[in-house]
Amino acid sequence: MGEELLQRASETVKKLSKAFPVIDVRVIDAVELEGIIVLACEGRIGSLIGRKGTIVSELSKQLGKKVRVIEHTKDERKMVQDLLGNVRLIGVNKVFATGGVQYKIVIQSADQAKLPDGKNKLEDCFSGLLKGAATIEFI
Repeated sequence: MGEELLQRASETVKKLSKAFPVIDVRVIDAVELEGIIVLACEGRIGSLIGRKGTIVSELSKQLGKKVRVIEHTKDERKMVQDLLGNVRLIGVNKVFATGGVQYKIVIQSADQAKLPDGKNKLEDCFSGLLKGAATIEFI
């Protein structure tokens, strides 16, 4: 599912670049949540969003779901915060274990209702984006 979505999203961005000024953007990863598709991109991601969100709106129409574009970066905290939006992120803890890297994402418990999708689905999403097991905790 992930590779197919990534392929479809990349092809759609390429098509849109012929009609819109999408410059120097590369889709690195794509994850589908219940009501949203998350695209982790490198380059000038602002050009993929467009003025007043016109390009990302067209991308949403083409892919059939709302699209959220985040910057793919080595800064795990920034990627998590970009995806969570207005949810108060307390921290992203990275643990090196024998089974690989694990992430513990700590969120303000009062913001639990603001999450863009369920906890388990978000943990799967973060595991895919961060390339390691991810758990969400609320305090």
